[in-house]
Amino acid sequence: MSNSIIPVVIIHGNHDEIVPEHHGRILFDAALQPKEYWELTIPGHVRAQADENTRKKILDYLARLP
Repeated sequence: MSNSIIPVVIIHGNHDEIVPEHHGRILFDAALQPKEYWELTIPGHVRAQADENTRKKILDYLARLP
C-alpha cells in the first residue's frame, strides 16, 4: 500500500554544478512512498531531456502509471 497520492521520481545528476547531489537525496528521503531516485551520470544541470536514454526511461515510467 502506498503512502502518497502520486508517485515521486527524483532525477538528479551526480555531475550537476548547480544543485549538489545531496539536495536530491534530502528530497528523496523526505518523500513518501511510492518513490524512486534516479542518479544520472550526464554532466551539467537540466541536461537529462537532451539524453535519448533518459527521455525513454521517463516515457516508459509514465506509461506504467495507472
